[in-house]
Amino acid sequence: MLVVLVCAAAGLIGVQANAYGITRSPAVAALINAVAADQDQLRLTLDELTGVSPALVGGRPYRFLTRWAASGVPIDRAEQYVYEHLRADGLSLVRYQAFRGSVYGRNVIGQITGTKRPNELVIVCAHLDSKARPDPRRAPGANDNGSSVAALLYMARALGHHRFDRTVRFVFFGGEELGFVGSLSYARAARNSQRRIVAVINADMIGWNGSGTHAAELHTRSSGRGDADIWTAARYLDVVRIYGIAGLKPHIVKDGAAWSDHSSFWKYGYGATCLIEDDTARRDPYYHTSGDTVAHMSWRYYLRVTKGLIGTVAHLACLKGTGPSGDISVYGIKMSPYSSGVARGARATVTVCDSTLTPVQGARVSGSFSGATVGSYSAITDAYGRATVSSTVHWSGGTWRFRVGKVAKRSWTYDPALNRMTAASITVP
Repeated sequence: MLVVLVCAAAGLIGVQANAYGITRSPAVAALINAVAADQDQLRLTLDELTGVSPALVGGRPYRFLTRWAASGVPIDRAEQYVYEHLRADGLSLVRYQAFRGSVYGRNVIGQITGTKRPNELVIVCAHLDSKARPDPRRAPGANDNGSSVAALLYMARALGHHRFDRTVRFVFFGGEELGFVGSLSYARAARNSQRRIVAVINADMIGWNGSGTHAAELHTRSSGRGDADIWTAARYLDVVRIYGIAGLKPHIVKDGAAWSDHSSFWKYGYGATCLIEDDTARRDPYYHTSGDTVAHMSWRYYLRVTKGLIGTVAHLACLKGTGPSGDISVYGIKMSPYSSGVARGARATVTVCDSTLTPVQGARVSGSFSGATVGSYSAITDAYGRATVSSTVHWSGGTWRFRVGKVAKRSWTYDPALNRMTAASITVP
């Protein structure tokens, strides 16, 4: 399952950008186009993860019959398999993260450290464990979730020799099938360490085209707490359109569905999006059975979803040449009423973004109210790029107008020409 960010950049001149500001990059296009050419790598990884072919683990052949989280040796070997692949592909800080809960296990983590903003994380994740009824000892888990694990391992290799402004972190979770044990441990540790996570894309089951329409779902919460989820999901849609990934039809589903590891990030205050196949018309009949094999996957569909994923991560992490210019601007102003006893007032929530349309935290927004009451105010943007200021109250209500005067953050430039909005008003009875 999956995640992305959005802001409009009205007034961009001299670049080919879509409504959200993505500029087509030849380097990103090359990464997307390479997926089909490199599909043998994806097939080999899936064959090894699902027991079609023996995998090399610790220098010795091992055949995976299951990756069930409580299987002991098999899941240990699967964790080691991923760890060794990340090390071989040259990723930095490759490590295990142990967790305890309904089962003991290890998450596997590797990253490409950003060159300009290394503390800003773009996380792409997938669960490594599999499940099958009635016998978990025969759980190949090709679609659920070998499809996503293989895609992430491919992406780690393909992106590993590129430079990004932000840090790209690949996280393979354990224990998803037993209650998101690994992802809950990871998200809790991230919150305790105050990690700056810009976006989370959780991929879960991306290899079954059951509806026959080549649709893909990006699950988010609704607006408000889900703004960051929706921003991330919208970036995936933009990549599919701008790079012409023919046949793939992604759409956003704002249902707050919490049936995979993305929900662990929601619990600890982070935005996250889940990327999954469209199963509304016909669910994968091999789901959680021993029949979930590579032979039953929809291969062309799988390649298309993977193309969208690698392009989205490249833009979110700002592949060299696609990064932010250092400009910040106002994306939007949302007005809302409030009351204090019998008196009425207005609040203005201003969202600030950079030139990659990522919400900017720590910017000071200054502006003034006019109308029913007047006054100048300022506030600092939060992790979602939002700063909220409140007017003084008027006993009978009235009309308030808020206008942004200045946005400031150290080492950044405020460019009013890029503002999508400068003022907004509300009438409170």
